[in-house]
Amino acid sequence: MQSIKTISAISLAALMALTVSTQAQEKFRVGADVGFAPHVMAKPDGGVEGFNVDLIEAVAEKMGATVEIVNVPYSGIFADMDAGNIDFIIAPTTANADRASKVLLSEGYLNNDYRFIVKAGGAKIEKMEDLKGLKIAVNRGNSNDVWLSERQDQYGYEIVRFGSNPDALQAVISGQADANLSGATVATYLTKATPALEGSYVVKTGFTYFHPFKKGDEALRDRFEAALECVKLEGTVAAIYEKWFGEPARPDEAAYRVVYGYGEPGLEGYDPTAHMPNCGD
Repeated sequence: MQSIKTISAISLAALMALTVSTQAQEKFRVGADVGFAPHVMAKPDGGVEGFNVDLIEAVAEKMGATVEIVNVPYSGIFADMDAGNIDFIIAPTTANADRASKVLLSEGYLNNDYRFIVKAGGAKIEKMEDLKGLKIAVNRGNSNDVWLSERQDQYGYEIVRFGSNPDALQAVISGQADANLSGATVATYLTKATPALEGSYVVKTGFTYFHPFKKGDEALRDRFEAALECVKLEGTVAAIYEKWFGEPARPDEAAYRVVYGYGEPGLEGYDPTAHMPNCGD
């Protein structure tokens, strides 16, 4: 009888070890447009770093998972997710009605105002009317491109599109374009790091960045969001914000805001089901 108990105990221990091992091996492939500083950047000695890298690693730890960051140009990142090559996207993506009709949204994690970047000593932009006749370089297909396209006829500028934001910024430095439009956080980081560039006019948008998931993948979105809420409540997102942007997040920013339900209220895919994040110890 003793031997049966011993065997059972060993079998139970082995099963528990197998379960822990299986959980530890869970890995998600996540898409990022590497080079979009300071969100996801290549490190000189290999690997990647940035705000979104630190954020996804913190969220993945809460999920009991790891992530493999896959470099995908932003113009093709949604098609890559639809094809099943990546599980979800960590590249900064703006929450709006058009995006919500095509992908499943998490709640926002970062406010997304816009800022024009110009060559040091270059074009003076103090209002939208100052853009008339200027060439504005932008990363093809991102939210800045969409925003500029919607206002192009009204303000009379030319849009010059590039496959990556670094290429668009290089166009400003080289004189191929007069300005670049980037997220305000990106602009703050880049202009501090690049003496050839300076920040200019800021556009308050009211938008937030979110994580896109494939339509129908509510289970993964909801699980991810519960973990994201934990790292917000614990102050981790705010700490990552200050690390990369050099200033504290405002108390009303998405870095602190926890949404009732799952997704972004008012947009397609939002689920108002109440839940309480289980953040553990």
